[in-house]
Amino acid sequence: MQTKTRIVELIGPPGVGKSMLYEEMARKYYKEKDWISMEHLLAPKSPGLKFPVQWLEHQYRKLFDKKRIKSIPTEYGLRFIKENEKFAEFCWNHISTSHMHNSPDKRYRAAYFLFTDFCRYQAILEKKHSRPCLIEEGFLQKSYLLHQEKQLIEELLDEYIKLIPLPYAVIGIDTQEKGLILSRLKTRKKTIPSHMDKDDSFLLSDIELWQHLVHTAIDKLKRSGVFVFNIDGSRPLAEKAASSHAFLKSLSQTS
Repeated sequence: MQTKTRIVELIGPPGVGKSMLYEEMARKYYKEKDWISMEHLLAPKSPGLKFPVQWLEHQYRKLFDKKRIKSIPTEYGLRFIKENEKFAEFCWNHISTSHMHNSPDKRYRAAYFLFTDFCRYQAILEKKHSRPCLIEEGFLQKSYLLHQEKQLIEELLDEYIKLIPLPYAVIGIDTQEKGLILSRLKTRKKTIPSHMDKDDSFLLSDIELWQHLVHTAIDKLKRSGVFVFNIDGSRPLAEKAASSHAFLKSLSQTS
């Protein structure tokens, strides 16, 4: 029996199509019960017929697959920090000094999302679910790990992976077609603060750094015993979802 839920992170450079893949998999495959998405694992339980309005809302969301994560109490994040004190301190120190967070608003924004991750990781782990849990982005998708010098990225990852609560597996999505990622970055609704008002040359340079970060992290994770599955982000969405599902299904069959 698993003592903790096995977390699977979906990682890749911004704009490569992680969100589209995650949403397609959660929509198409979660009912097959080979794995579970973070939204379904942490979704609120049915309030029961004693609360008819809330019960009807819950049934509506369930029927039409309107996923909603309940608000996770801060106590989960505090427990995570207590259990991973050195890792939490490492993250805070690098948020405070990273060139990607060179103003108070960016540092507070990064700290907010980091603590949210602490809360959800702890909540997922404490569920002790038997199936692997897929999350869209996690601790390996952090901008404070990014530097202009690739050697610094590699040195930082060496220390980071020694401290990080390692995922059970990762699905790495990337493509050699940098132009495809660039076009997605320029047309998608979600905009990274560091990308605002930047020209194509800056974005292409940033894409290259993110790719180096992701590939280096994957290599180091492999050496640490983490299961890794790589997929080509330029492939059709249905094909990517099917192959990723097959990988998660294989994980669910391992003890």
